[in-house]
Amino acid sequence: MFVLLFLVTLSSAKYLVEDNSITKLGKIYEISNFNYIKYTQEGMYIYKYVSSDCKEWIPSTASLLSSYGVPQYSLPDYVAVSYTYPSTKDCTTTNEDSNPIERLYLAICTRGTDDSSQYAIENNNLVEKKFTSNDCTGTAKDTKVKYELDKCNTELTYSYKITSGAFEIFALLAIALAFLF
Repeated sequence: MFVLLFLVTLSSAKYLVEDNSITKLGKIYEISNFNYIKYTQEGMYIYKYVSSDCKEWIPSTASLLSSYGVPQYSLPDYVAVSYTYPSTKDCTTTNEDSNPIERLYLAICTRGTDDSSQYAIENNNLVEKKFTSNDCTGTAKDTKVKYELDKCNTELTYSYKITSGAFEIFALLAIALAFLF
């Protein structure tokens, strides 16, 4: 019974995906020091709520669903996820109920006129590979390390961490398999 409930919950998650940033409907995100947002869907509307404590929510905006695109039940293929913590320098949130801002590094080929590029995971790093072809085939002419995985990076007023997308999928599959047996 628990397995069925878990799978239904997992499959019913809805995401808003805009410019590779993802927002899970109903999930609380920290956007700045003690400022939080969450989005919900009710019928044809997406509602945005704001809070300073994750307990009392104030309606901020209501927009037609088409303004955000269609909420998705699955995410596009990705190689890594960036978690941004806008208020701390140690990759933590200021409220235990909140989550960092999430951004996907997609597993797609970005095509130019005469060249192309694609993100990949190599040696515990997120890398960007540049190709002389316009379809990301052949040997990469340049591989630039963008970020080390699973390391907390600190900027002036915030911190972030990049994790491999494969780990996220593997973890979900492992949990699902554990409950089956």
